[in-house]
Amino acid sequence: MLPDFIGIGPARSATTWTYECLNDHPQICMARWDKKTHFFDLYYDRGIQWYETLFSHCPEGLKKGELTDTYLFYDEVPQRIHEHCPNVKIFACLRNPIDRAFSAYYHLIRDGAITADFEHAIVKFRKILITDSLYYDHLKPYFDLFPEEQIYVSIFEDIANNPAAFLQSLYAFLEVDDRFLPQNYDQKRNVTAHPRFRLLNKIMLITHFYLRDLDLFKYLTPLRNSKSVQRLRFKGSAESAPTMCMETRKKLQDEFGMQIEKLGKLIGRDLSHWL
Repeated sequence: MLPDFIGIGPARSATTWTYECLNDHPQICMARWDKKTHFFDLYYDRGIQWYETLFSHCPEGLKKGELTDTYLFYDEVPQRIHEHCPNVKIFACLRNPIDRAFSAYYHLIRDGAITADFEHAIVKFRKILITDSLYYDHLKPYFDLFPEEQIYVSIFEDIANNPAAFLQSLYAFLEVDDRFLPQNYDQKRNVTAHPRFRLLNKIMLITHFYLRDLDLFKYLTPLRNSKSVQRLRFKGSAESAPTMCMETRKKLQDEFGMQIEKLGKLIGRDLSHWL
């Protein structure tokens, strides 16, 4: 039992919100245990039969799907998906790569993974903060392998400006009832909060990866999402968030400029406002 659709990310582009809105739809069944299966990037060696078990709970007649927000970042993933699921629908929601990079940076700060300022981080952690946001390079292989009618690419502003219209468009692409709107669909999800104890968050992040590698999703997900754990890890104080200096933004605009131009032509959207 393989999925009818796969969301490929990227991370920090409303993927948690999108996942929850998909999971709430009565005609959709998402992969069990966790938002991200990571089969086509991290756990491909477990075999396609293992992947199929993640959808074994889905009743017949529902659209089956998953959303792993790192699939866009791995060169081998498009070919793997095409080999096993040539008829699957692919969707992605792209955020201004500069804003996405900075959001990813602050998320890593929150989790205790890095402590450097942004200017040093984009050098030291270039793959996560820069290379992963080269959307044209990452998306082009999907357009080379799959018919255009199987690919749906939106941008973050579509959600921010009109979440209802975005959902109706995505639901229509997935061939489910596009009149349905989940409760609280207009509320933000997974907003980056301030950490209480960065060391604790770093330990929990390492533990998360360890349990995930042991295939212990059923224990990991409820623990990670519990309100008590979230209260322990994060606080809602008015502590100021880091900001990006204009010189750095200009540098990143120059770096991403050609990618944004080529991406706009690929997906048929005017993305000049990203620069």
